[in-house]
Amino acid sequence: MLRLAFTAALLLLGGCEQTRVTLQHLDLWGFRLFGQSLLSDTGYVRIKEVHLNNRVLLGKPVIVAGALQKVGAQRTYLVMTDSSAKLVVDLTKLAAAEREQLDDDGAQGSVRLKVFGVVGISNRGHPHLLAKALRPLGNT
Repeated sequence: MLRLAFTAALLLLGGCEQTRVTLQHLDLWGFRLFGQSLLSDTGYVRIKEVHLNNRVLLGKPVIVAGALQKVGAQRTYLVMTDSSAKLVVDLTKLAAAEREQLDDDGAQGSVRLKVFGVVGISNRGHPHLLAKALRPLGNT
């Protein structure tokens, strides 16, 4: 109810595009603080859902949780897994400080992450996640 009232107030105060951007920033802020979106219905999806429903989820924000399998040499991407599949997560839009949190020194599969990002499709047709924020969930 509070979410609906706040969203309606934002729509009345500004233009649609400006409101959409504001809502995205507030959701990002909420994810960084609490691990979930505050205003939108952005929810958890399994990695398999990203692969199977990539056309439906394309361009939409989602939250994905899984185990860190690999971090790229320049920390521009990572590979995460869950019980259903693997997913490449593009880290190029993250701040350097957030990327430096990632450590791939033998921690493969033992560090769990929660990633807030937007679903995209590569040139070869493979889905990936463009990360906007990430939260380590600790070791398994």
